[in-house]
Amino acid sequence: MEKRLREILLKTQRHLLLERRGEHLSRFAGEGLDFRELRPYTLEDDIRHLNWRSMARSLQPAVNVFNESRQINVVRVYLNSGGLAIGRPRSKGDLAAEILAALGFAALLGEDPTGALFFDQKLRAWSPPSRERFAIERDDAFARSLASAGRSVDYDALIPALLSRLKRRSVLYLIGDFMQPADLGALAQRHEVNVLIVRDRLDEELPEGEYSVIDAGSGRRRELLLDGATRRRYRRIVREHDATLAETFRRRRIRWEKIYTHEEAIGKLIRFTRRGG
Repeated sequence: MEKRLREILLKTQRHLLLERRGEHLSRFAGEGLDFRELRPYTLEDDIRHLNWRSMARSLQPAVNVFNESRQINVVRVYLNSGGLAIGRPRSKGDLAAEILAALGFAALLGEDPTGALFFDQKLRAWSPPSRERFAIERDDAFARSLASAGRSVDYDALIPALLSRLKRRSVLYLIGDFMQPADLGALAQRHEVNVLIVRDRLDEELPEGEYSVIDAGSGRRRELLLDGATRRRYRRIVREHDATLAETFRRRRIRWEKIYTHEEAIGKLIRFTRRGG
């Protein structure tokens, strides 16, 4: 495993341990096998379930009996759009890839299978849920290889692409900058939907001055003069867009969080997964 991913794994482990001291339960915690009782060992039992402490006390072999697995698929959805190319001190794409990996590691640490879907105007890749760590590494490499210039997200195509691949109720985490309208109601009717909005401060507050810019959606370059009135109008448009987005999520009972490129992402991410309701 490369150094960058190893650091993400260690940070995820640390924040999961820290958050266990609080009152909120992780979305990933407790989804594996659940201990119920001890009973005498039989030849048909898996020796991995032997309870060695009980055997030391009673000198009789005994096995742990578990409740049925309550594992749930955790599906990470990487929404590739032109806006992911911008950001400082890192791009929104780098932030989205870090969140993608951290969510994957958190799921595996909670013993839940996790998969990933990559989408813009069409499906770019689909990794079915598994509990293999190499899948996290593969998904990370694919996310960082995606070209974002000129891309936008077609939500009308995204929803059937997801629904056709999810055969059982899953926990979904959609990762993108959500700078365009998105109605995820059809997904929320069948799955638990969480939205992670990756943003840079420049998305919401443009500095005054003259700029040569590239349109993130079309890839076209243009000259731009930002005076005070233009900045205020842009800020108002973004705030109205975000307010509409938040209201849509509220009506659909979709949980969401905004994470910025300058923030420590993993701690904020794990606290989000711990919050209920």
